[in-house]
Amino acid sequence: MTRAAEKLGARYACLAGLAFAALVARGAGAQDFAGALPPWPPQAPSDLLERGLPPRGRSSLVEIDGVRWFSLADLASRGCAVGSAFGPLRAACGLSQTGSEELGWTTLGVALGAAYPMAGAAARMVARSDRSASLDPAVAPREGYEVGFGAWAEATRGLHVWTSVPQLWRDGAAPPLARGLELGVALAAQDLSVWLARTSAAGPPGGVAEHTLGLGLTVGPLGVWLAARDRPLRGTLGLGAAFKAVFVAAGVDGHPVLGETVRLSVGCPRSER
Repeated sequence: MTRAAEKLGARYACLAGLAFAALVARGAGAQDFAGALPPWPPQAPSDLLERGLPPRGRSSLVEIDGVRWFSLADLASRGCAVGSAFGPLRAACGLSQTGSEELGWTTLGVALGAAYPMAGAAARMVARSDRSASLDPAVAPREGYEVGFGAWAEATRGLHVWTSVPQLWRDGAAPPLARGLELGVALAAQDLSVWLARTSAAGPPGGVAEHTLGLGLTVGPLGVWLAARDRPLRGTLGLGAAFKAVFVAAGVDGHPVLGETVRLSVGCPRSER
């Protein structure tokens, strides 16, 4: 087999894997700016860019994320995001690349919102471009755009609710994964937190929603969290450590059909005065 044939075979194998993942894992959440931190509380630029949920704390942050989707070496995301706070305002921008040069896309995201002690809301905007079109003049460029928002509120002390509609408006090429309305509730007591989320099925009517139940524990600078999802039943294990100058988080999402998704996040926070 020639080298060109091998590259062509790898390209179509990766394409088949991506299509299969999109069909089977319809409930997958993040896709372009997929951080390893738990879904609650929002505390990084990836939360603002991917779900429209502004961090509560006033800090600037540079975050680097890496994800290998479903054990596919050619289907990996690499991204960098920068977030900042100006009083109650929260802003973030980021750039990510997913896949290979033969089959992949580049994503630019921006988000702007506000966060107060009792509530927060933000809008997020994303533009994607298919990189394979730049390698073949015969292929027409494929670009896609989407706009969405998110919001959270503290219903009572320690009890938060949130909603995220990441793809309220879309245009151009379809996104890698369609995402529906997410509703969640979280209860925190000292170092223990529990959250429950429901994500509606995106696409034609009649789809089945996905549910997530999570549990997190923080001991000093260390944190661990577990989550279980249905449709199909699967789990997540995450570990993290936060210090003054850096935080590191890693998570593994299991899937009975597609294999494991591994996430890694590293960030450098800087408190705002």
